[in-house]
Amino acid sequence: MTPARSVPLDALRGFALAGVIIVNAPFFGQPLWAAPVAATAADAAALWATFALAAGKFFLIFSFLFGFGLARHFARAQAAGQPGHGPVLRRMAGLFVFGVLHATALFFGDILMLYAVLGCVVWACRRAAPRRLLGAAGVALAVAIPVQASGIVGLEALALAAP
Repeated sequence: MTPARSVPLDALRGFALAGVIIVNAPFFGQPLWAAPVAATAADAAALWATFALAAGKFFLIFSFLFGFGLARHFARAQAAGQPGHGPVLRRMAGLFVFGVLHATALFFGDILMLYAVLGCVVWACRRAAPRRLLGAAGVALAVAIPVQASGIVGLEALALAAP
């Protein structure tokens, strides 16, 4: 199975990756615990524009394209009569290793390891019934909201208690 590259999809991936770099740029020169500093009005305007116009948007496009790429791979493997699990699991293992190296050597905010794990989950769920997937998504959401909220409240309490 030799998949053909899609130039428009690759261009959109590059656009999304450039946006992710722009969003993360304020954190590159900072210690892990520090927030981006706006020393001047221009800094504040740039931070505002970055967060208002880019944060979340490019991550969403990049994540969508990751899932879309997996779906295309599954469809091509099925059309060729192949199981497709070997290439997907190799790709996810490589992505995970690359994520570990990236997080260790370059940037603490790496997301590639999470993509690799979630790619394996998507692969495992690829034949599940839609009703079952919706139920699992509902349970995950019901668990994630209180866990995330309690984490935020806990971090706020730590920040307020700090001298």
